[in-house]
Amino acid sequence: MKVTSTTRRVLAAAAVVAAAVATQAAAVPASATSSTLTCANVITIVARGSDEAAGTGGTTNVYWTGGPSKSVRTVGLKSPATIGFGGLAYFSSLDTGKARLAAELNRLATLCPSSRTVLIGYSQGAHVVGDVTSNSNPNALSTGAKSRIAAVYLTGDPVRRPYESHNRGTGIGGGVLVDRGAGQMSGLGSRILSYCYKGDWACDAPHKDPTRSAAIHTSYGNSTLNTTYGTWIVGKL
Repeated sequence: MKVTSTTRRVLAAAAVVAAAVATQAAAVPASATSSTLTCANVITIVARGSDEAAGTGGTTNVYWTGGPSKSVRTVGLKSPATIGFGGLAYFSSLDTGKARLAAELNRLATLCPSSRTVLIGYSQGAHVVGDVTSNSNPNALSTGAKSRIAAVYLTGDPVRRPYESHNRGTGIGGGVLVDRGAGQMSGLGSRILSYCYKGDWACDAPHKDPTRSAAIHTSYGNSTLNTTYGTWIVGKL
């Protein structure tokens, strides 16, 4: 599977992983390295939201800087990320994204057995990542692939289930689409967080703000949130 870079706002959380690692240099003594290796120490895959630009990576991998003792390769999942009309295009795009992500994770588990993976998903991308890492994933994520996942960070997930232990943020309602079911993300334990702002039409649908909902949904790229959860991700590596 080929992967490309994704939009800068969605990559913000991924980029801060390297910065957060760098702040912990005293705890992890080594020189910082950037990597173009397929089997970097950490492979971060970012899944973008509906209709977001796929970035400028073309059909080649794009790499970002790593941190002390870790070589980090960051890429965007190559999926349609379309929404269309009536929902049919969305679910077709979703199925493609899930199949490609599962296939890539299974491939990496065999090709790069020492690499850890970090998965970051926003909006439709969160739907993709969450479904692939759920207990009942129909795309058959291998046991080896799942065991190599260090952290999963979701924002604005449209199938977010309320009151799950991995939920964070001010949103307390459920997503706009039918949720995955109770405990579906339990297989990841403490390796997953799903962040939602109150009033976001996608992940807090019962409390969506008629005047600000769209702006709320696109506000997860702020530096405070990225620093907080970038540091959380690093703590899982």
